[in-house]
Amino acid sequence: MKKRLSVLLSVILILGLVFASFPFKVAMAATTVKITLLETSDVHGAIYPYDYFKDAPANGGLAQLSTLVKGVRADNPNTLLLDDGDNQQGTPLTYYFNKVDTTSPNPMIAAMNIMGYDAMTVGNHEFNYGLSVIDKARSESKFPWLSANIYKEDGTNYFTPYIVKTVAGVKVGILGLTTKNIPNWEVPATIKGLVFKDTVEEAQKWVKVLKDTEKVDLVVLLAHEGFENDIDTGKDLGTSIENQCYAIATTVPGIDVMLTGHTHLSIPGKTLNGVLVMQPKNAGVEICKADITMEQTDTGWKVATKTGINLPVTSATVADQAILDATKTQHEAAVNYMKQPIGEATGDFTGATSRTEDSAIVDLIQKVQMKYANTDLSLAAMLPGVAPSFKSGPLTVRDMYSLYIYENTLFAISVTGQQIKDELEWSAKYFNTYDYSKTATSLINSTVPGYNYDMLQGADYVIDITKPVGQRISGLMYHGKPMDMTATYTLALNNYRAGGGGFLGFKGSPIVYQSSDEIRNLMIQYVKDAGTIDPTVDNNWQLVPDYLDSQYRAAIDTLNRQSALSEFPAGAFVPNSTATRGDLAAIITGSYVSISSRTHGSSFVDVAGDSWYVRAVGTVEALKLMNGTSARTFAPDAPVTTEQAVVTLMRASGYGYEASRYDLCAQPLDKVPNLFRNVDGTWNWAALAADTKKNGGATINMRSGQSLGGVEMYAIALPVAPGMVVNGYPTGGDLKAFTMKNAKWLLDRTGYALGTWYYEGKTYIDVSTTIPWRDYAVTLGREYDQISIYDLANFEEIPTAGTGGKSGQVPNMNLIISDWALPYVAFAESKGFITAEQATAPKHQLTRGELADMVVKMRFPTVVILHTNDFHGNLVPVIDANKNSVAGAAREATIINSVRSTFGQDHVLLVDAGDAIQGVTIANMFQGKNVIEVYNAMGYNVATLGNHEWDYGQQVLKDRIAEAKFDYVNANVTGVNLGWKSNVIKNVDGINIGLFGVITSDLPIIVAPSSLTGVGVADPIATAKDQIADLKGQGAQYIVALSHCGYENGGAPLDPAIAAGAPGINLIIGGHSHTVLKTAAMVGKTMITQTGTAGAYVGKEVIDFTTYQGKVTRQSVSYELVPTVTSVPEDPAIKAIVDGYNNQLTAKLSVVIGKALVTLDGERADVRTKETNLGNYVADWMRISTGADIAFEDGGSIRISIPVGDVTVGTVYNVLPFDNILEILEVKGSTLKLALENSVSSYPAQGGWFAQISGFSFTFDPSKPVGSRVVSITKDGKPMDMDAIYKLCVQDYTALGGDGYSMLVGTKIVYKTSEWNRDGFVAYIKANPEMTATVDGRITVVKP
Repeated sequence: MKKRLSVLLSVILILGLVFASFPFKVAMAATTVKITLLETSDVHGAIYPYDYFKDAPANGGLAQLSTLVKGVRADNPNTLLLDDGDNQQGTPLTYYFNKVDTTSPNPMIAAMNIMGYDAMTVGNHEFNYGLSVIDKARSESKFPWLSANIYKEDGTNYFTPYIVKTVAGVKVGILGLTTKNIPNWEVPATIKGLVFKDTVEEAQKWVKVLKDTEKVDLVVLLAHEGFENDIDTGKDLGTSIENQCYAIATTVPGIDVMLTGHTHLSIPGKTLNGVLVMQPKNAGVEICKADITMEQTDTGWKVATKTGINLPVTSATVADQAILDATKTQHEAAVNYMKQPIGEATGDFTGATSRTEDSAIVDLIQKVQMKYANTDLSLAAMLPGVAPSFKSGPLTVRDMYSLYIYENTLFAISVTGQQIKDELEWSAKYFNTYDYSKTATSLINSTVPGYNYDMLQGADYVIDITKPVGQRISGLMYHGKPMDMTATYTLALNNYRAGGGGFLGFKGSPIVYQSSDEIRNLMIQYVKDAGTIDPTVDNNWQLVPDYLDSQYRAAIDTLNRQSALSEFPAGAFVPNSTATRGDLAAIITGSYVSISSRTHGSSFVDVAGDSWYVRAVGTVEALKLMNGTSARTFAPDAPVTTEQAVVTLMRASGYGYEASRYDLCAQPLDKVPNLFRNVDGTWNWAALAADTKKNGGATINMRSGQSLGGVEMYAIALPVAPGMVVNGYPTGGDLKAFTMKNAKWLLDRTGYALGTWYYEGKTYIDVSTTIPWRDYAVTLGREYDQISIYDLANFEEIPTAGTGGKSGQVPNMNLIISDWALPYVAFAESKGFITAEQATAPKHQLTRGELADMVVKMRFPTVVILHTNDFHGNLVPVIDANKNSVAGAAREATIINSVRSTFGQDHVLLVDAGDAIQGVTIANMFQGKNVIEVYNAMGYNVATLGNHEWDYGQQVLKDRIAEAKFDYVNANVTGVNLGWKSNVIKNVDGINIGLFGVITSDLPIIVAPSSLTGVGVADPIATAKDQIADLKGQGAQYIVALSHCGYENGGAPLDPAIAAGAPGINLIIGGHSHTVLKTAAMVGKTMITQTGTAGAYVGKEVIDFTTYQGKVTRQSVSYELVPTVTSVPEDPAIKAIVDGYNNQLTAKLSVVIGKALVTLDGERADVRTKETNLGNYVADWMRISTGADIAFEDGGSIRISIPVGDVTVGTVYNVLPFDNILEILEVKGSTLKLALENSVSSYPAQGGWFAQISGFSFTFDPSKPVGSRVVSITKDGKPMDMDAIYKLCVQDYTALGGDGYSMLVGTKIVYKTSEWNRDGFVAYIKANPEMTATVDGRITVVKP
């Protein structure tokens, strides 16, 4: 088990280390100096915390950053403030004072001067306004502008290459570099006379100058470029044309710190090839803080340590008033400029879907570009990350600036058709390949910014994102004909793309036009000239799939996964179009008929032999699934109604006969006994007559003889047969005579019944229809001109405003279910295939989307199982090895909710495979109560028990299960039951999913005996066999085992053995072993999955079922692990719950549990090289609390000292922050000697494996060879017997071979604790609150 740190503990640890360092500051001052480097980058004109584009407050900007800078400088005066470029462009503020008012002082420079910047590197956007603007800004700056790789044509540097600053006696060299790709982006006039050289070569050159000539002690690279390879994996990101920092860090020696920019990423202090690399997020929302500890040695200053974090600007960060005051006039001028009116919009220009469908707002840009450049074609992107929208009404300068956020100018170039297609294929990389929701892959490729996704105007085309990258563009048409790949066309676009920005294919193309003004100013002029603009769109391009925003997306995805749309033409599905009979034939054929059986031609004269649906029509005709509209015609283009589709689908699904005989008003005998038919089937007419007399009327199902009184049905008298009136109450003969006369209507029509009604001395006998849908019943009553209908459940009339047949009204049959369709429709509704609303709109013309949804419900149920295991209470995000915030319940919730949104809430089952409620501090402090609360809020359905569910004792476990709003299942714990079930069946989308739970047979070994009173554990395999039989007997169609037995380690049997021994399991969702199964394991037909631990992943199975007559005939499963990475936002509702408990935790950690009477030494350099009193105290606790003979703790696990005074829970958690438990091993004395040899193997260097010991003592001679250094080991004053067996207590990390203790692997484990070390240590201190310890000679070092 690796050592793990939660976010909370990381923070506590850091704070502990900081506070622990205070007493040593004076002692360290003579030999060490801490230098802090602060870096801003890509601030892009942000000073005020204000969004000029939205006219709203916003976080970020120099004013708030200045507050952070002041705070850091107060902590450490030895601070350098640096900027990494792109500060002169990005907001209307910088535009206004670099283009409109060019004489006033530069506001960014004014603010940066006040803040006291030491230097800045030039960014690419500094060149947007030309060299004269750069020179003016430089002249106003009180700090140097750096860039070593930008030269004049005469070979001299245009900017200062580097500076050297002496800080507290340390010489710091700061080298500036700027991305070399600027000539591909900029208009030549803005960089005339400049040469941009390769940054790797220039870094090699200038770092050597700094080291050899300037003799600097610390080399800082301030580079306005990013990383062309992933820092963590080394994967090539394909951006080396503009980013070279990875190559610099890995090939240029001598760089200590690399502060980067340009790519707008947050990189909080990672190490690459020994170089500390950082980058702050753009727009002034972050500042990088690098702390460098310099140590003075005999040969000069050396870097001792270097760490980095990014400090965020938050809503609580107060803006520096001095900065606000200094730039107030300029700020107000920019705000007023943005408010200038320019025209009116006659309708809304919506941007939300502008990247997934053609839009009026992007077409506006295209119109402007084509008008002013006078071209055949235009290419434009939606530039802002979040697309803006314009409401109908007045338009201002702000609207155009919010749409076109960059200072690009307009170009027109001459290009070929092939270049156009190549560019569109390049742009289409913006989308990930669409897999019809098999996986949680996002639609958008996060590595491609929105400004690099262009849309074309002037030609028609399709982007099919189900195809691989490079093969996505089809149907490229120009003026109605396929675009000629060799012909030339004039193309309007911005200067960035024309010069090779992003896409290199246009670089060097002939320029036929070049504007002197920016595109957004041309847009302003266009609106002013027009006065009003209309939100028109020509839909010249479309995305395939074209249903991504449709409410039927999940259904259409399912049909695609099932290959059920194979009879449709490739391309757009058009879900909102009216479904035709040809569509119905195609979808029936694709969904129900094997390809080998689709060999029929059509005999209908109106089905052309070359029509796309001819094979499908012939197939449904041959298989008698659909009829023609006549003997010779099919009407393939006629619309399909609900009742037509239902009848066809019932036949195709194997329900044809059953549905055709369905009796609407039939009721179960246990609900309404058969009252009026005798055992031999004859009618008891006298009893029926008596019932009429008794109740004043009756409604009788003439098939079953059941009275429908009290049943939730509605009766409507229909003029389908002559009624009968009897004076007084009817006799049995009257009822028999009427029934025999009208048997055709009573017995052959579903839902028809005999109705009797006594009123004012007369009994009215007629034929009634009885249906379960109130609104439809009212509609029928009204259409048949009835005065009222009758509510049989409540015995009351419902008026319909009819005249009782006096009006002569003819019913509107479009509102009425056809007689031939009624039983099918009613049957489908009773099965849940269609809704009551669909059933009562029989003549509704379906759309393709509605038809797809109906087919999926009847044929292709989809169940999605989401699962977690070994969550161990990790409610709070953790910081991973790359210093990224990951995992946490709120991120899991976002993934879960996203899947529910994609597939539908009723398709998703959320389960957990155990060890959820115990683990990290925030869970342990509340004994898992908070985990249950969060799981309830996340909507878990089922969970099983893990071994750690028992750690708090049986009563707490019982309480947690009672609090859960989901089912706990376990079938192999015997002796007690604290509220769980052996199994459950969950009906998900019509499929019965059976779930049962099993737990490891190791339970009695790994859980404290006090928690297992009366508990036994049955064999998991035998249990699984029993559960399979039980669940199948209950009607389960798919069986899931929630197993906390382990995949690769744990007590036998493990999951693969369970799968082999109980082959009826479809899916094992495992836990316990913390195995990350990125690919599911298969044992026979059983799939085994597991997600690892700590919420790092959410497991996901998409199970597509195929059914016939309600029985599963086929199933396919797509499995993946969805990572809870930084980019997954935290669900606010779950985060709020977690934050509440986190606040309580802070208070709990402040609880005083003891008092240190002496300083307990846990300093890093001490616990890793010698015996310390804190080391002795910890090791003694381990030995005493477990009853072991001897114990030792790795020195690296003890993280801080404990000063004299109060000891809090938080103190202990700082000392022992890792998630480890104690184990007792049986070892020989000889094995202990090998362990001690490992302990002292690195001495005198610090080693985290240096052992702090208890219960024995030893002596070692560091002059001897490694492996032979331990001279003696004594216990109780006597030499330790090398053959004797001792009970040794160590932490589980050590027992598993961590820190080089491989000799302990495989030794017999006789006991494991059930709580984290820190929690056990807290309990020990509470019991022994006066803490004192000495160094008593347990470890002796032989001196030379």
